[in-house]
Amino acid sequence: MTSPLHHDNSWMESVKAEKARVFLEFSASAGEGFDKLIDERFNTVTKDPTVTWGARNTIEGPIINELIHQELIGSRYAPHGRKVLGQIRLLRADMQGPLDALRLLRQSKETKSFAKGARHFRANGPLNVVRAEALAVIHRRPLSWWRDVDIEAMAQGGDLLGSSDAARGFEALSQAMRNSSKDTDVRFGMDRRMAALGTLSRTAGRDEDLCTLVLQLVTQGPQEQILMNAYAVGLRYVEWEKVTLGTQSAWRHWLEKGPTGVDHSAVRLTVAAAVGLPDTVDRGGTGLTAIAAELNSAASSDALSPISHVRAVEMAESLIEAMTGIREKASRGGYGFGGLSPADLAVTLLAHNGGISDLWEAVIGYVTDPNIPRELKADAVDRLARLSKEIPNESLSELSLGVDGLFASQNLHLPNSGGSDVFAPALRLAALTGIRGEASLLSDLVRLTSDPAPAVRVEAARTLDAMAGNAACLFSWAHALLVQLCRDRDATVRANAGHGLARAAAPQNELRSLWEELLVELLGEDGVIVPLFTVRGVEEAWSRGDMPVPAVVRSIEERAENSMSLGVREACAAALVLLAKRTPAQDDS
Repeated sequence: MTSPLHHDNSWMESVKAEKARVFLEFSASAGEGFDKLIDERFNTVTKDPTVTWGARNTIEGPIINELIHQELIGSRYAPHGRKVLGQIRLLRADMQGPLDALRLLRQSKETKSFAKGARHFRANGPLNVVRAEALAVIHRRPLSWWRDVDIEAMAQGGDLLGSSDAARGFEALSQAMRNSSKDTDVRFGMDRRMAALGTLSRTAGRDEDLCTLVLQLVTQGPQEQILMNAYAVGLRYVEWEKVTLGTQSAWRHWLEKGPTGVDHSAVRLTVAAAVGLPDTVDRGGTGLTAIAAELNSAASSDALSPISHVRAVEMAESLIEAMTGIREKASRGGYGFGGLSPADLAVTLLAHNGGISDLWEAVIGYVTDPNIPRELKADAVDRLARLSKEIPNESLSELSLGVDGLFASQNLHLPNSGGSDVFAPALRLAALTGIRGEASLLSDLVRLTSDPAPAVRVEAARTLDAMAGNAACLFSWAHALLVQLCRDRDATVRANAGHGLARAAAPQNELRSLWEELLVELLGEDGVIVPLFTVRGVEEAWSRGDMPVPAVVRSIEERAENSMSLGVREACAAALVLLAKRTPAQDDS
């Protein structure tokens, strides 16, 4: 029987119409597929022992059939169908392999969905799936056809390419940037373009060309803050020792003679730190934005842009006033979100100048105030944990007295907050300062490690990683929990646990062989984040004088040569250089 759509040209109106019939048909097919997918997941969670043959076709079949129909008639809803099929295949990748999930997401033209999928495969592997999409864009798509999703493919896969392929992509994208350098519409998505250029230039060794291009854009293009922030993203990829003295001199001239307002501060901070000049951003303001810019400048070139004690006290007074205002508002049940955190800035200032007792008092009072939600203090508490060895004894005593208020801070359960009742940043601070008993630490960590949400288990791994860097709080049970998390299903959990396991002192008991086995296993993973974090942990352990383990050294040597990821190869090479610089006396000690 012939479809009514084929009798005349009415099918064109049907396809173009709002909520066209083909879209409604696809929605029904997708709904049927999603129902089956939910059944599959439900049966997995409930451990259903029955087996359904042809389950893949049951889930994907209706969607594929309707998608083929849409493709054949040229429906404008076909990209949506590709997205749905790609998402389903990604969700089922652990059962049937990645197939063409990422290709479907790219061809759906949905940049955000593709980026999420690419990040998933970069973390978990296989990396060749991400690499294939970057190669497809560079070699198969004409430049005039490039869309945001194609540029995202190069940003995600640029460091997985060979140098010649990366150079070809860099040349094409650079030319596109020059052609549209004065087009104000390009400001949307410019950060994505600069990330792609930066990744490609790093892989292809085109640091000089990237510096020259960005200088041209900064000096001749539109002078908007959103563009300057994006250009700073590209400059952060540059290895400045590979840039000629002439180009560095041109950037120095721009620093000395160029605009100094807040619109250009991101570029100025990045370049000043790279070429070794003090930044000349406007100083003296007491607003949070001005203080943040000055702290950033000091952090990037501390010796060149120091913060005087007088200026630090002035900044502290402003931050104390802001924190006091938040506490007063919180005591009445009011909260404000967004913008810069004065508590986080205050701890950053204390890292530069720890002699301001009033600021210490204000920070401790702020973080231990139970009326202030966790979301408004988490970053400050985490930064304070990293500064734990610098906390004055008097402030540490105040923190110990207020520890119950710290852990009792209310949880507003905002989206992406993780959902755990355990305040993980507070747990890290308590572990590193010793203000809470070992039994309480273990109890909270076990709750985090056994949580079904990956984001919560990441917090457990981060906490154990922080403890691994401090021998005083690396309890006997910490190794066992790290081993457990190194075998977690989530790559980010494994990465943080691997970093902690690597920099923790090797256990001198029956766990040692398992410790070595796990490090080799993590270093050999196909994704990026797990071997990268692990080798950085190994490097930190070697830097403090730990003895190298032959099996681990061999694994790092192999990854330095053969890893698909440029970042992993560079990190492994840096660790081997550090090891080579150690003296025989260090290794014998």
